[in-house]
Amino acid sequence: MAAVEGHATSTALVLPHDEASVGRARSRLTEDLQAAGVAPVDIDNARLVLSELLSNALRHARPLPGGTVRVAWVRRAYELEIAVTDGGGSTAPRMLELPVAAVSGRGMAIVAALAERWGVRKEPGQATVYAVLSAKQAAMTGASRSTPGMVHALGHDGGMPSRGNGPAASSDRPPGEVEANPPDRHFLYDGDCGFCTTTAHLLQRWTGTSAAVVPWQFSDLDALGTTREQAEHEVVWVGRDGRVFGGAQAVAALLVDSGGWWRGLGWLVRTPPISWLAHLVYRLVAENRYRLPGGTPACALPRRETTERDAP
Repeated sequence: MAAVEGHATSTALVLPHDEASVGRARSRLTEDLQAAGVAPVDIDNARLVLSELLSNALRHARPLPGGTVRVAWVRRAYELEIAVTDGGGSTAPRMLELPVAAVSGRGMAIVAALAERWGVRKEPGQATVYAVLSAKQAAMTGASRSTPGMVHALGHDGGMPSRGNGPAASSDRPPGEVEANPPDRHFLYDGDCGFCTTTAHLLQRWTGTSAAVVPWQFSDLDALGTTREQAEHEVVWVGRDGRVFGGAQAVAALLVDSGGWWRGLGWLVRTPPISWLAHLVYRLVAENRYRLPGGTPACALPRRETTERDAP
């Protein structure tokens, strides 16, 4: 339920202590921020932070009475506070110093990278983890919602998105102005998955691609000729000719399009028997991405793709 207090708007949800609640909370947050005209890049960051906080609570903390968890967010001026309340756990959330090969434990590092600040509030029988992020209006960042096929382009910073990053393609345009030459190639990834986001940013940085590398959640999938079902299960490449590739072949198409020696590597990935091996490796990574660095339960593929081994 949303309420208005002065210049602040707030929403609070009481949800089951279950992984399915991550998607429900994310969808509601997205609706609220889009309705408020928040910049797409800030919505993207908020969705990821909410996913990490809620997934962390579901994985490590006890439920509130009734088997629930409480999720709330408050927007004041150009700031958004997201808070998740659970029944507390044996340890408090904290950033961990992990070896490079560690396959979990980076959730709070992702939150710290995206938030202006974060912390923990403890009360008898419960704990609240909160994070405060930027939530500027779209017009203030120069982000346009009119570009066909995408809402914003991520910066070429590589690694985790950092505080203050705006749409790379919008920095030299007046606020609200539509991009004159929108990208005609798109590489879509799951913006709700920390591992996927980090990997997509690294590909963008390493290849120097001029294609739009964007979360599928902020793309017009119908206009691009793909579907939500495909985008949920694999990365997607849409070329300037309208051809759509998924999974390992989407990565290969991005490499070919990037030119230079990347083009040769892309063609190699496209060619049997390497293409067969690439497909197997891609599926193995995709089905276990929630176990990889930066992964959380929110990164798990929809049930159709999981196996009995992966079921909770």
